Amino acid sequence: QTSLYLMQDRFSPKQIRRRKRQQLIEILKRLGTSKAEHTAVKLQQYAAKVLHAPVEYVDTMQLSLAQHVKHIRCLKESVAQMEKEIALNLAQT
Repeated sequence: QTSLYLMQDRFSPKQIRRRKRQQLIEILKRLGTSKAEHTAVKLQQYAAKVLHAPVEYVDTMQLSLAQHVKHIRCLKESVAQMEKEIALNLAQT
């Protein structure tokens, strides 16, 4: 859940690096990440080390990633709904 939230809008290593650590910690805590402080530090350290995409590709890559996140959420919602339907059918038999 946390990773999808962070990737849903204009995600990039640069954006993670620039984010205020306390703000990142609060987001991680709100989304139920254990060891939010440690995770925030690791995320920002990792973001500083990763390869950087050419500037001309960043917008397209961000848009593509945002669409993939929406797709993943849709699939998760569909699976949850199917599980409910299956449970209901099993309960009735």
